[in-house]
Amino acid sequence: MSIYEPLVVLVLPLDGKDPRYDIKNAIAKAESVLLSTHRIEDATPVIRRLHHLARNINFPPQRSSAALFVSGKVEKICYMAMKVEPQVIIDEPFRVRDLARCKRRDAEFIALVINGKQAQIYHGYKHPLRLVPIHRPEKLYTWLNEVPEKTGNFSDPDDRHETMLDKFLRHIDADLGEILNTSPLPVFVIGAERTIGHFAALTRHARNIAAYIPKDFAPESHQQLLDALTDSLGELETTIQRITLRQIESAVDAGRLEDGIDQVSDAADNRNSRLLVFEKDQPSKFYKEDSIDDIVEKVLSNGGDIKEVDKGALDKFHHIALVRYY
Repeated sequence: MSIYEPLVVLVLPLDGKDPRYDIKNAIAKAESVLLSTHRIEDATPVIRRLHHLARNINFPPQRSSAALFVSGKVEKICYMAMKVEPQVIIDEPFRVRDLARCKRRDAEFIALVINGKQAQIYHGYKHPLRLVPIHRPEKLYTWLNEVPEKTGNFSDPDDRHETMLDKFLRHIDADLGEILNTSPLPVFVIGAERTIGHFAALTRHARNIAAYIPKDFAPESHQQLLDALTDSLGELETTIQRITLRQIESAVDAGRLEDGIDQVSDAADNRNSRLLVFEKDQPSKFYKEDSIDDIVEKVLSNGGDIKEVDKGALDKFHHIALVRYY
């Protein structure tokens, strides 16, 4: 039996088919472990706190998950907009910032497929992928059959095709931008080498492009699309960090970045936090270790996102950075 104070963290998705059933199972698992590893007089108060906290869980709008921190001294719930893997963590040092490590393992991405006839945008995890409706015409022939402007000189059919292809790709890029405004995710662009070359030259979202994959095909199934992405998805974690750092640089250019612990702490008090980025380290405390955990809690409670990057990756930003919405 442990002589140390019991520590419990439950990381709970709230967007499943039956979240109350999942919560009940997680509490039962935690209770069983506590009673088998601690004296009953030490475990019982913590179990009571856990049940009390669980009874008060609600399902706030636009929140996909919750984390419960419980010990002899702590009884805290943190609601989050980010999607997580369910976890029951007992008697381990675990801080609020470590919730960044509980994100759903199949990271989200966007796949833009451009073939000789049309463009399609997919969004999601490996399973399932969701086809995103495109607001403008998605078929290339719609643009090629347009009557050219009077001021244009299209005596050469190839010139006209090039011009209309670029016009088509700019509209697809605009649709992609609308998606990235709400979900700033890695983007994989798949298409014929010439087509993706045109797209690379004109896109306004280069900072989000994870990879260009030269393959001219029209996927007949989600699995066929995933097969085309296999090599790139294998390096997705590295890609995500690279894109996160690009997003920070982009926020600098837009005047929407705070860096350094003092500036970030002040900015986190406002409901304007889109993304908090900090460097990885080893946990040694429970719940809160220092002001970084206070900042993370504020950002999560306001619906913001959090990400960890490798040690030293944020040296030029004083090891912590906050991207604002405006």
